[in-house]
Amino acid sequence: MNISNLSNQIEIAFWTGVVSLLRHRRNTRPVSLALLILLVLFTLLLTAFTFVSSGRTTRLHEPKSAAVHLAHYSARPDNGQNNLLLILVDQVDATEPGLQGVWMLIHDSSGRKITFMPIYPAESKFGQDVRQAVGMEKVSGLSPKLEQVLQKQGLWWDNYLVIDKEILSRLVQQADGIDLGNGRLDGQQVIGLLPIAGQDAQTAIGLQARIARGICQRFDSVLKDEGPQPVSELLIGEAMNQPVNSSLSHADLLASWNRLMRTGGLACEFPTLIGR
Repeated sequence: MNISNLSNQIEIAFWTGVVSLLRHRRNTRPVSLALLILLVLFTLLLTAFTFVSSGRTTRLHEPKSAAVHLAHYSARPDNGQNNLLLILVDQVDATEPGLQGVWMLIHDSSGRKITFMPIYPAESKFGQDVRQAVGMEKVSGLSPKLEQVLQKQGLWWDNYLVIDKEILSRLVQQADGIDLGNGRLDGQQVIGLLPIAGQDAQTAIGLQARIARGICQRFDSVLKDEGPQPVSELLIGEAMNQPVNSSLSHADLLASWNRLMRTGGLACEFPTLIGR
């Protein structure tokens, strides 16, 4: 039974009892005593139920991270979905990399669509935990602290990729510049916008999404003109051994590019840019 409804029923029962006593009173003192006892009981019960109800309401409406829109799974769903954790930092090889953005790229194996879901920036306790987890220590690969923070939110991924502003700039250059709405910009112009947008979480997410969309719109032609090898080397380095900024190998990326091309090319979806 709903607690607020039960509280209302108690109040109705109380006043019904009061009216009944007043209608059938034979002696003023017994009636007054009965009213006093009922009043005390009613007050105690109503206070208790109000306290419980308010506590439950607070928990139900406890604010969650506004930037995390992914469904939380206690286990990986058995639907062929493939998730790539994409992390953008200011400089990959810095002692304490400055975090710029965290995204989950969700690919449904039944098609060519890749959905970009934002995780960070986020103006919340979760956002603070993510930022601190990246900047606490210099590690090779994905920070264990960051893994713990994300997994506590129920997030999962098959592979991760860490890129920095230099890689992003060169990626824009490979696409021969991108249009963010006010004409085509080159790589240096694009990354020059990141610090300005970084002052506000939602603005930063919007800018990063538009940059990713601009690259996606030109990515098919890049793959057709230059092939996947230059892009693969740019993202995870030229070394043929396991790269430190990704759990992906060159073979993994090349296989992914080939699958996308066979299904008609890359199609990117950005839920945060709906209506923009």
